Amino acid sequence: MKYYYIKKGLKRAAVFAAEPSNAGSTEQDYKNGKWIEVSESQADFYKENPTASFSEIISMEMIPPIIHEFPIEEEYKNLVVSKIREKYSIDDELAIQRKRDDEPLKFEEYDNFCEQCKLDAKQELELL
Repeated sequence: MKYYYIKKGLKRAAVFAAEPSNAGSTEQDYKNGKWIEVSESQADFYKENPTASFSEIISMEMIPPIIHEFPIEEEYKNLVVSKIREKYSIDDELAIQRKRDDEPLKFEEYDNFCEQCKLDAKQELELL
């Protein structure tokens, strides 16, 4: 009889004629580097999906990655822009950036104001 085992760090299952001495049965055992017995189907799944996690191997189903949407980032960006617009229009910003070499003090004032707007927005949204 063939016994199929997986071990953390290996990219495919190993086949043994008997249970190896360093065998376990839980996910924690797997994380601790012990051999975990799996079915032939699970071994084949692991061979086809070498990046599969323990639970994916056991269920023989790849779990799609969770895509996090960060609405707070959008809210933060919008808040920063609205704070900047209280003092500078888009045209003002473009003119200041275009003339940054000719009027470095004006650009520095603008840049400091923008940085303060970012800090204020983070504080307002309690991101600090």
